[in-house]
Amino acid sequence: MKRIITILLTLITMASTISAQTLDSSWPKGNPNDAYAQYFTGNSYLAPIQPKNLAAGDKTIQGYSNVTFEPGCRNNWHIHHGAHQILICVSGEGIYQEWGKSAIHLHAGDIIDIPEGVKHWHGATKDSWFQHLASHVHVGDPESNEWLEPVSDEQYASANHAAVRIHTEKDMIVRISEIEVYPEYLQEYLEFAHNVGVTSVKEEPGVICIYPMQQLRDDCQIRILEIYASQEAYQHHIKTPHFQTYKQGTLQMVKSLDLVDMSQMAPEALSLIFSKSSNPSFREIASSRFACRKFSGEQIGREQLGAILEAGRLAPTAKNLQEQHIYVVQSAEALAKIDLNTPCRYGAQTCLVVAFDKNNVYTYPGGKRDSGVEDASIVATHMILAAESVGVNSCWVNFFDPEKLASDLGLPENEEILMVMDLGFAAEGTGPQKAHFSRKPIEETVSYL
Repeated sequence: MKRIITILLTLITMASTISAQTLDSSWPKGNPNDAYAQYFTGNSYLAPIQPKNLAAGDKTIQGYSNVTFEPGCRNNWHIHHGAHQILICVSGEGIYQEWGKSAIHLHAGDIIDIPEGVKHWHGATKDSWFQHLASHVHVGDPESNEWLEPVSDEQYASANHAAVRIHTEKDMIVRISEIEVYPEYLQEYLEFAHNVGVTSVKEEPGVICIYPMQQLRDDCQIRILEIYASQEAYQHHIKTPHFQTYKQGTLQMVKSLDLVDMSQMAPEALSLIFSKSSNPSFREIASSRFACRKFSGEQIGREQLGAILEAGRLAPTAKNLQEQHIYVVQSAEALAKIDLNTPCRYGAQTCLVVAFDKNNVYTYPGGKRDSGVEDASIVATHMILAAESVGVNSCWVNFFDPEKLASDLGLPENEEILMVMDLGFAAEGTGPQKAHFSRKPIEETVSYL
């Protein structure tokens, strides 16, 4: 596969740019992609690429095609069976997203290696044309594409807003602009600052935050928190028309300016901070959550764990008895006891053991049922969805003997274990199993009486 990627990279020798309104690229646009139009939202074009050293009709060891997306165009969610797909981005700005993961912003020179069996989509950003080379690497028979549902407008809008390039924390730029404004220009300046902040975060995927603030003791002292995904994102930002309008419009308003670069003390907290402000819909959270069966081994953050546990605390229970008891298992000794009881930890470094007090449950009329299992299930469901909302993958585990596990962990005799919840981050290439996407029509599961 490395050889194939090297061959593809050598093709990228032509300088190419794409503006938001028109296609301006050295790469061929090709013909309308009519054969696959039913699987695309918006217009796409397809141009087969023939190696220059081969005559027309000669066979090549690897086929290449250049796919062009108009602004706003994307393909449906889909899965490749029996093959990896390699995307080499050659022009414009695009988005790639795997099911249950954050969207990735793409520029010329970026490479995406899509594992076999992973549900995903890709396409242009809402404001830019996008071109990529596509090639398939055979890994098994039969080889096929499974086309699924379209990417909804809501999912696409969220991806445009949240898509970021793959960068380490060292690539991220965090800055506080310390600005003093002349009093006579204060209100006008605040309007400029508000407009550039809102527009930048809304329209530039690489701009994570631009947040202007005023000092209470001196309202002419302005501080702007700026966070960019990378130096490249920052350089793109300062060339945009809205930033230039802000810069030129406020030159005479600013008495002093100091750009103070900062270092992050807790980068892992950013995902929690921004997840609180992004307000994803419940449907997005419920549909993106899947049973993760291979974790990276990275520990989840303290803030993320706290948000998950708080969701369980807030869960409703019968008569508000709150009979649940959550055990956070993180020590090597306790994790080893989990491993002795089930093979289903999958490398997670945090497990939640969800139990309930059998002596503090509500017995329903008739005396045949009590609230213990259902209340603990409600608590567990709240926590598993809360995990998804803060970027933590999970797996609901019941493959164990609850009495033996309770004994090994030293739980009180009055407590019964409902389930174990694995928490962590999915290992590279890990995604939902194929059966995860199979859902019965609502008419088969809902009846009106």
